[in-house]
Amino acid sequence: LPVRRTYSLSSAPCSDLYRISVKREAQGIASRFLHDEVAVGDFIRAGTPQGSFTLDTTTSRPVVLVSAGVGLTPLVSMLHALVSEASGPPVWFVHGARDAEHHALRSEVEALAARSERVDVHVVQSRPGRPPSAGAGFHSVGHVDAELLATLLPDFAADFYLCGPSRFMADVQNGLEARGVPPERIHAESFGPTA
Repeated sequence: LPVRRTYSLSSAPCSDLYRISVKREAQGIASRFLHDEVAVGDFIRAGTPQGSFTLDTTTSRPVVLVSAGVGLTPLVSMLHALVSEASGPPVWFVHGARDAEHHALRSEVEALAARSERVDVHVVQSRPGRPPSAGAGFHSVGHVDAELLATLLPDFAADFYLCGPSRFMADVQNGLEARGVPPERIHAESFGPTA
């Protein structure tokens, strides 16, 4: 039987190619195949991009991209799109990772943020190395939640894009709604085996 998996695009939307960023899972049939067997020049059968988790490029409100773990992949694509515009709203990229080793696409996010004064990045590590070293690629220790967002944002008058594990997204969404963010300004996509 064929193995079917759905992955988010992580490349710039205007790119000449589609890129997926796949974490290799020890028991993952598809991820192990992609990491261990597929090489440059190989062909795989793929469907067309689809889904409703897309960036609203018509809004003038600030954009807050909030992720945990490998949930950052579609948000990196959105960050590419936002940075490619010469002007636009302020952007916050808030990401939670276990530690530096488990922080995918870190250099790419940092490079994108460096290209635009409109972008602020805040990385939270839940289990940084001991002791946490200066320049370790994170700004605070703990987990991403609405309380943290309240310390980073001037207010909650923004559009929020959430991607990560289901429990993480439910906690952040509930926290945002409790702070008065209308549900239609909270966009979310589950990520991982429970999606």
